[in-house]
Amino acid sequence: MVSSEFLAILLLSSMQEESTGAVCDCKLTYDPDTNPFAVTMHFTTPGDPDGVSWHFDRELLRKAVREPSDRPVGEGDIRMRADAENSRLIVCLKNPEGHADVGFPLDVVTRFVTEVEWSVPSPSAPVTVAGAAVDKLIEEILG
Repeated sequence: MVSSEFLAILLLSSMQEESTGAVCDCKLTYDPDTNPFAVTMHFTTPGDPDGVSWHFDRELLRKAVREPSDRPVGEGDIRMRADAENSRLIVCLKNPEGHADVGFPLDVVTRFVTEVEWSVPSPSAPVTVAGAAVDKLIEEILG
């Protein structure tokens, strides 16, 4: 399992009870034994110690930090884009009650993505095998 805990900052919110600039605890978790394709993002605040969790495709997070763009990646409830100028990942969350843009420290999220990639390679990552290793494997199989 790979996890990372950090403080996130609310950049924009359509919900009345939240003010921009508010800080909350955030934890990213990747557990390939539970779901090798998903990352869990869990937020807690002093007023809501149980918090709320969002689950999303790990490729979405990888694309956001590895392929920076002015346009967010993702469709639907979760969109993300790296803001290198301000050293943060901006995560846009939507639900029927409203929406919020939350800023994550880009360096922390990048380290998390690197650890996830190291533990289970991305489906789009090239697979390389040394020729001598393949030859030896074939030789062992054929006996």
